[in-house]
Amino acid sequence: MPWIWPYARRAQMKPGNWESVLSLLGKSETVLKITTQTDVTRTTFELDGKLAGPWVELLKECWRKTAGGNGPVRVLLCDVTFVDEQGKSLLADMYRHGAELEADGCMTKAIVEQIMRGERR
Repeated sequence: MPWIWPYARRAQMKPGNWESVLSLLGKSETVLKITTQTDVTRTTFELDGKLAGPWVELLKECWRKTAGGNGPVRVLLCDVTFVDEQGKSLLADMYRHGAELEADGCMTKAIVEQIMRGERR
């Protein structure tokens, strides 16, 4: 579970003690799950949760390490419930670098349309 790692570093936990990590998750902090699938044609990032705060930097790191400019990238925003300004900027940057953005809900569709029209720089 790569998305839990920032919590594990902050929790000062002992090996095998996930209770401290899970207690941090229960304190109404924003969580983003990133599922990465890479095949011969492209890399897909499926996002679930809120693209905000420290999770924006985590997605950026995943994008740079996993995709690395080696082929097309697709970002599925179907299960995203919130995107902050830094998240919108990252999505716009990914789009400018050729990423395909797919959205399902009203909010994420509006964000993607705004990015595609070039209104987000």
